[in-house]
Formats: sequence, C-alpha cells, structure tokens
Amino acid sequence: MGKRFIQLLALTLFAVLIDATAEAQNSATVLILTHANLIDGVSPDVLHDATIIVRDGRIESVGKNVTAPTAVQVIDIKGRWLLPGFVDAHIHLGDMAAARHAVQFGATTVRVLGGSHFIDVGMRELHRTGLTDIPEVIAAGYQIRPDLSQGNGDFFLDFPRMNQFMSGLRGSDNLRSVVRLLAEHHVDLIKILATERAGTPQTDPPQTNLHR
Repeated sequence: MGKRFIQLLALTLFAVLIDATAEAQNSATVLILTHANLIDGVSPDVLHDATIIVRDGRIESVGKNVTAPTAVQVIDIKGRWLLPGFVDAHIHLGDMAAARHAVQFGATTVRVLGGSHFIDVGMRELHRTGLTDIPEVIAAGYQIRPDLSQGNGDFFLDFPRMNQFMSGLRGSDNLRSVVRLLAEHHVDLIKILATERAGTPQTDPPQTNLHR
C-alpha cells in the first residue's frame, strides 16, 4: 500500500479533517467533502466518489448522489480515503503532545489505563469543552496495585493523607478506600492490577497481587 496508506492515515478521521477547517466552520454551518473514498466501518464495500455533508459539526449525510445544500466551505478530497476514528482501548498519555499524536495517528477515542496526577481526567474535560485536536478520553486515573509507591510515588503526592498505604495495600477495606478516592476525581473506570502481568519472564499471570 505504501504511499496510499500514508494518504489514508493523513485523512483517517472525519474529525481531523473538520478540525483542519475549523476557521472556516466558525462562520459556516455546512461543510461539504466531495470525491472521497469512504470506509464507513459497517459496509464490507468501499464507497467510491462519496460526498459527505457536515452540518454544525455533525455528519448529516453520506452518499454518491447526495443533494448538496448551499455551503460556505467545500473541500475536494480528490480520491483520498476517509474512515471513522479508531478506538485505542489501552493507552497511556503523559502529556498533551502524546494526546495530539494519538489523533494524528487516527485514534479519536482512547481508554487511558493509568497515569499520574489525573492528567487523563483533565484531557477528557478539555476535549469536552471543545478542544478537538486531542481524543475523547475514557479515564482511569491511577492504577490500583499493591505497591502504590511504584514509579515516582505520584499517588502519594496527590494523596499525602493516604501515607499509611506506603507499605502496600492489604484487604478489601484498603482497596475500597482507594477506589473512593478515584471516584471522587470522577474517573470513568477503575483499573486494578489484581494479578501479575503477562508477557515478561519475571512475572506469573496466575499469581495474585492483592491479599487479605
């Protein structure tokens, strides 16, 4: 595929293309994309020479024989490829640059399964307030593991009053306490490292981490 695949990635999302014309959309209610090769993720076939109508930032219609309304902005895709944004179900984002790279590589929704200082929650809220060059984020906040000091110990910088857990989590009451802290920061899901990870020679996946 080579060069063609790079072209596909360059225009892999409707959202990225729309964002690239954000200045025009500020004054336009209708944006029309013409002569696109479209993979919609539903049909097994490619829709060639498609026209996509976007009204007020939402896709209104897609087809080959679409009656196009009057639009302030018309973009000729010239045979390049469009497809829905990808979903990355396991990612870690350390800064805004990484979030922007995720969008550039086609991921419009990401599930962040661990990070420091609730950066993923902050990114989620920025996206919801209209920042379109970063993805929609499903945020887990901190991973819950027996040793919350692992790494830089950032958990205890955010929650110094929880220093009794520096020696490790033990039992369901400890676990509930940490889950409540994360819930107070409005995470979307809880990630618990209940067993050792797979994929490394030093770990044994059936081995449980959390004990009474």
